[in-house]
Amino acid sequence: LGIFMSLGVLGFWLALGIAIAGLSGFSEVNQLFQYPMFTVGMGVVICALAIGMCGLFDIKLPTKVYNVTPKHDTFTGSVLFGIMTAVLSTPCTGPFMGAAAAWSATQPPLVTVAVFAAIGTGMAIPYLILSAFPALARKMPSAGPVSLLVKQILGLCLLAAGAYFLGVGLNGLLTTPPDEPGLWH
Repeated sequence: LGIFMSLGVLGFWLALGIAIAGLSGFSEVNQLFQYPMFTVGMGVVICALAIGMCGLFDIKLPTKVYNVTPKHDTFTGSVLFGIMTAVLSTPCTGPFMGAAAAWSATQPPLVTVAVFAAIGTGMAIPYLILSAFPALARKMPSAGPVSLLVKQILGLCLLAAGAYFLGVGLNGLLTTPPDEPGLWH
């Protein structure tokens, strides 16, 4: 069942990579950061995520989302549980995976799919190892004060990244470029 869950995680990321590789409008993603309003917007979103990680607010999903619990004691349920695990991990991996996705989207389709396959494999391997060796799973730390502290520290790191994007974007908005060189006659 652990193999099927890992296949679900990998399948989600492969499907996402194939979808992005198939889109033709991603050839100019790297130029988005040249627009100060985009960079400021990214900074605002990252800062909001960071403040949420530090515990200032929580966003609750609709109750129907929490009621979706596929039975993961079957092969199909394990694959669905792997897909759900990958989907639910995107808010945590988004800030880091976003850079890889943006870069890979400007590459040939095979490279894009390979990058997303690597992301999926990297996420699936810990689940595969823990399902192969259940004694390791029992040694994993449970949620508690330490995990909350780690989340808050990572929130501060994310806040620093958001401040960087805000600074770069605001610098682009508030500075005026020098005059173009003219020809002397």
